[in-house]
Amino acid sequence: MFVAWGTVQQFLLQSNILIRLIQILKNKNNAIVAAGAIFSLLHAPNIPLMELTFVVGLVCCILFSRHKNIFTLGITHGVMSLMAFSLLVPSVIDNFKPGPMRN
Repeated sequence: MFVAWGTVQQFLLQSNILIRLIQILKNKNNAIVAAGAIFSLLHAPNIPLMELTFVVGLVCCILFSRHKNIFTLGITHGVMSLMAFSLLVPSVIDNFKPGPMRN
């Protein structure tokens, strides 16, 4: 489930948001930063999660702009999410859940 959802999120971020922003802004670097910011805002209002997703979103956008491989990014996203939810202490995990999922 984590891998499938990670792939869906990467597809939406890279194939929809990043490609469109490159077309609109005409500058790949500005588009990468804007896509990372949008990806981060989708995880509001959880500030630690927004910070993490901004950095990871930037890295994923940079990798996609070089290699154009959604599946590798999606699998990596899913595996990292699975590891975070399985290995981290539950109180730390609660800090990284999106706003509506937090208790």
